[in-house]
Amino acid sequence: IPGLVNVDFADVKAVMKDSGTAMLGVGVSSGKNRAEEAAEQATLAPLIGSSIQSATGVVYNITGGKDITLQEVNRVVTSLADPSANIIFGAVVDDR
Repeated sequence: IPGLVNVDFADVKAVMKDSGTAMLGVGVSSGKNRAEEAAEQATLAPLIGSSIQSATGVVYNITGGKDITLQEVNRVVTSLADPSANIIFGAVVDDR
């Protein structure tokens, strides 16, 4: 599915270069608070004792329906991450 904003390996490399621990998360939600719920699911890592709050770099990709807004998604992720973090995002619209 072509993205509105694409994330590629160069983005991942830019964020991972000279960094420490890496974390991968997935969040799925729907309804009124979908962005908040999915972002929280994706960024909580209780098993490794780490969180996105101390990350110096974040790469995330959002897939949503036609009604998802970049502002909605960006607001949530930037509220969970350090304000000085290098944040790179992608966005895909998928009506399925």
